[in-house]
Amino acid sequence: MKYGRDFARGDNVDAKKFGLKFLEWWITIQPMTRKEWPPTYGILPDDFSFDYLNRGGPNGVFLIVLCLVWWANALTPNDDHTSFALVVNDVRWVLEQVASHV
Repeated sequence: MKYGRDFARGDNVDAKKFGLKFLEWWITIQPMTRKEWPPTYGILPDDFSFDYLNRGGPNGVFLIVLCLVWWANALTPNDDHTSFALVVNDVRWVLEQVASHV
């Protein structure tokens, strides 16, 4: 992802396989208290932190959004969009938490 590489649209991505791998990765980068899927939402403890996501560069939020774009571009109207919608909602929720604690 460095040295000015082209971030292709993900046209050659198998949506189902990519989605499963993305979800697996997304869960592994969550804090220990957020390892369940589908996630539950509620009031977070005062000492809870999403600091691992609050950074720039290729290892931060950009990579997450880029992967979601690739996944979205790979989906067809005949594909089941349920997992994608759940993940997008969870990423949105996490980013809202990050933004509210900056």
